[in-house]
Amino acid sequence: MFFCISNRVLQSALLGMLAMSLAACGHGAGNAFNSDKFTPTPVVPINHTTAGLNWMKVNGGAGTGCCVMLPNQWRPGLKATIEWETDPAPREKVKKVPSGGAFDEDAWKAHEAKFGSHKAVVDIPQYPDNTTCKLQVHLLTCSRVKVTTTCLRYDDPDYPIQEPEDVPEPKSCSGVKP
Repeated sequence: MFFCISNRVLQSALLGMLAMSLAACGHGAGNAFNSDKFTPTPVVPINHTTAGLNWMKVNGGAGTGCCVMLPNQWRPGLKATIEWETDPAPREKVKKVPSGGAFDEDAWKAHEAKFGSHKAVVDIPQYPDNTTCKLQVHLLTCSRVKVTTTCLRYDDPDYPIQEPEDVPEPKSCSGVKP
């Protein structure tokens, strides 16, 4: 399955999904996914690049909505494995077959060949015990990722990750800080 999401559309859509995710991932004792050691935590991807985000996974699971299991108590060395696929030309016109509007198979294969697969293992920053609002995953150029578990909204001036938006991939990633 292929889908392409722009940064602002992604953020708007995910706000609605987040509300549903919180209900589905409730922290109540009756939730079958909850335990005394882990809490299901919604995942929110934020794409800072001009590439389209086709999909994302955190620790092998779904990349949006509910949930990644985070320990109720943060500990040093806590990491997340982020995998994602990008489309460097999400607005490119791909030839369609004359009938039905489906993509021409050869044209689609040529477009799909440009997709990039990425993987990063990142530290999960410290959060207060029993307080994980959401895992916000910031996808940056050069396959860099930053994550936060803050309860602040992305547009809050005190939000801990202040990276520019809609950044095109540089010609070279040498010298880019991780």
